Amino acid sequence: RVNIPFDFQVRGKTLPAGDYEISRLMDESQVLEISNVSNRHESAAIQTEPVLGRVANNGKVVFHRYGDSYFLSEIWTAGLETGRELPASHQEKVLKRETLAQGKAAEPQIVALAIY
Repeated sequence: RVNIPFDFQVRGKTLPAGDYEISRLMDESQVLEISNVSNRHESAAIQTEPVLGRVANNGKVVFHRYGDSYFLSEIWTAGLETGRELPASHQEKVLKRETLAQGKAAEPQIVALAIY
């Protein structure tokens, strides 16, 4: 579970702030589901790719932030050195280009939240 205190986007779908559970969909490790604990209709299936890093001491979810827009980017499980990465959505790519065109840094702010 993770408490996400802001609205965020996953695969072009905006999910509201709240408590979420992340689980594998049909035992396939590359497909995950993120579901709002209080409203299961607020969920999204996510196709992911493995990403290597250091062994995570704590589970976490990572977001890319552009202004007030948040995009789910990575999911890390405690004790594993391989996390799951989401490809950038069309909306994120457009926002990144617009940010660059405005003369601002195109790299997003990274926001990480602990999984409990």
